[in-house]
Amino acid sequence: MKNFTQLPVLLAVLLGGIALGYFLRGNTQKTTTSKKEATTDTANTGKTTSKTTTDTAQIKPTPPPDSPRIATTTPKPLPKPTLPVVLPSGSACFHDDKELGLQLTLFAENMEKQQVMYDNKNPENLADCSGIFHRVVRFVADQCDQYDYPDPAVARDSRSLARWYNDHNNLIFITDAAAQRAVIKPGAVLFFGGSGKKYANPAQDQVLAPYPAGIIEHIGVVTEVKRDAAGKVTGYVMFHGRRPGVFAQRSHYHSLKPPRLGFPPLGNWNQQLVAVGYVMTPKPS
Repeated sequence: MKNFTQLPVLLAVLLGGIALGYFLRGNTQKTTTSKKEATTDTANTGKTTSKTTTDTAQIKPTPPPDSPRIATTTPKPLPKPTLPVVLPSGSACFHDDKELGLQLTLFAENMEKQQVMYDNKNPENLADCSGIFHRVVRFVADQCDQYDYPDPAVARDSRSLARWYNDHNNLIFITDAAAQRAVIKPGAVLFFGGSGKKYANPAQDQVLAPYPAGIIEHIGVVTEVKRDAAGKVTGYVMFHGRRPGVFAQRSHYHSLKPPRLGFPPLGNWNQQLVAVGYVMTPKPS
């Protein structure tokens, strides 16, 4: 009976131990779970931080690209006027330019007495500006056959004459008449542009082009040159076929200081000087 009396006590102790075991086991699991959650949270926090950092890097404002540089173009300077070039000489037949000028003056005086009226309707009469020039050429060629001369059958009008002289290396293109005036001398063949037209550095092709593209509209021959005390050209006298109703004669108004405001220096009235040749062309050696 004594043993049975202690049985309830033993059962109570046993049940208490079991309950204590469950209690301790539950706390251990919670602690472990808490540690795992803490570890997970820490890891997640790291990931989140990492992600946040990555996202921040991705959305970091990109500085605007450099503005494109505007290309600056330096304007090209206008070509400098061709330096004075010495035209061919007629020394094979004439002592100097003065002698040639004297002969041309005498020829012009004789032509003025004949009063050859301007005529561009009958080219065979050689009575327009280029026709009168061919008469001058014949006169010079008769006195000096040691040079080459253009023939009307090859170069009849003023534009084709300019091309002939250029093809024979006997033509200077004029970009600044005042700066290049030293090329003007007795026997110089002068080519002019259109009346009232101004040309700024005209292209050589434009000067030499045939009608109607070409700019040359008149031609004449220098018989006399006017100079200042320093020997520089200030003007010239030119013999040429003038215009309808006027006979071929010399004109004296070609000056470094034009006769009227706005007229070109050393031009033919209001026609600009665009090229200069020489009546005698050296034969190829």
